[in-house]
Amino acid sequence: MDNNKVVWSEGMFLSPQHFQQQERYVEHFTREFVGQISPNSYGLTHLELDRTMLSIGKVSVRRAKGIFPDGTPFEIEQALVIDVPKNTSHKKVYLALPVSRPGTIDVGEDVRLRHSANEHPVYDTSREHSDPVQLELAQMNIQLKLEGDELKDFILIAVAEISEHKSEGAVILNQAFIPQSLHFGVSSYLTDSVADVFAQVQYRSRAIHARLQAETSSKSYQSLMRDYLWLQVMGAWMPKLEQWNLDNTFLTRHLYLECVSMAGQMQGLEGKMPKSFPAWNQNDLYSIFSSVFAELLVLLREVQIDNVSTLKWDRQLFASRRLLRTLVDDRSLYNQGRFVLVVSSSMGATRLSEEFPRAAKLAGNGDIAGLVRNALSGVPLRHLPYAPSELKSLNDAAYFEIDTKSDLWQALVKRDEAIALHIDERIDDIHVDFHVIR
Repeated sequence: MDNNKVVWSEGMFLSPQHFQQQERYVEHFTREFVGQISPNSYGLTHLELDRTMLSIGKVSVRRAKGIFPDGTPFEIEQALVIDVPKNTSHKKVYLALPVSRPGTIDVGEDVRLRHSANEHPVYDTSREHSDPVQLELAQMNIQLKLEGDELKDFILIAVAEISEHKSEGAVILNQAFIPQSLHFGVSSYLTDSVADVFAQVQYRSRAIHARLQAETSSKSYQSLMRDYLWLQVMGAWMPKLEQWNLDNTFLTRHLYLECVSMAGQMQGLEGKMPKSFPAWNQNDLYSIFSSVFAELLVLLREVQIDNVSTLKWDRQLFASRRLLRTLVDDRSLYNQGRFVLVVSSSMGATRLSEEFPRAAKLAGNGDIAGLVRNALSGVPLRHLPYAPSELKSLNDAAYFEIDTKSDLWQALVKRDEAIALHIDERIDDIHVDFHVIR
């Protein structure tokens, strides 16, 4: 019954209790309505700390605005300060508001009461000229409290976490701590992370777009489709990230759900089952956000990698010595890739599959001359019955994979020298493309 509405009837005698009860009803109605439509809608929408006070062992909130967990909106326009005891470490700092209990006084001089009374002049806004009337207005007794204080009679919002109180007197705050935020812009960690993800998505989108505009004749439909799908997904998320970056009043809970959705979509593009991320936890925002942001950055790094890299041949010595040479600038390809030769000629794929291994020798640039002169074998070339799924299938081409476990190959990798391919004259009109597939 404490929150039920007043029955107003004609001729009734009015007392302060009538208005107090009606006020309780309206507040309860509003909180229940908002709370059921949008649960967990509490936290800070603005927070400004006075960091100069940290050097003298104090934590000060200069300005703050938000909603307490019980649904009470608040705005702090005068600084609140708390002294931090020596040797304090790993403790949270809270904005604390005394709880409201039915049937008890909630206005008075005691700071343990929910409100204090302050006289304030109020004008009649319906008349042009009126004298002010002094009214007693209730002001919320919001205080700063430390974790470990007696807190059971307070509604709390965490605003900071103390890492340590140094011996010389300075207080160090945990920079990774995320205050209980209704708008994600309250936290510098969240705004910086959103900006970082936006920059990465923007960069990767441009890289994929440039890749699709470049020569794609050697790539298979599957490889091109992978890039198109990635570009489509990032094209959907990039405008959202840009808007969040420009206007950081987006709800923190909604930001988390959107980031989880983004990560799941990207994991699906990589052929992975979406991970399970932690459930929403307003009391430990860093642990839930750090996991999803870390996953997003890993996925975005994978996007940058082109799964097909083409090595360009130096053909200067081909006419005179039938020699092709190339350098692998990215040494990570040696550990991550399959090295594939795509050989085409007018003799057709079937004959090429038989003739090319006999006509060609592949080795490091320092070994190739001796192998050709002494008619010795080079790095083994294994014929592939069909094109790898990452490469476009050509009718007149044969596909060969280099045996990267052979001693000759390991030697050229160790010496970091050019790869040389010698092709004798039994195959006249020949064209060789060299690809690394990751």
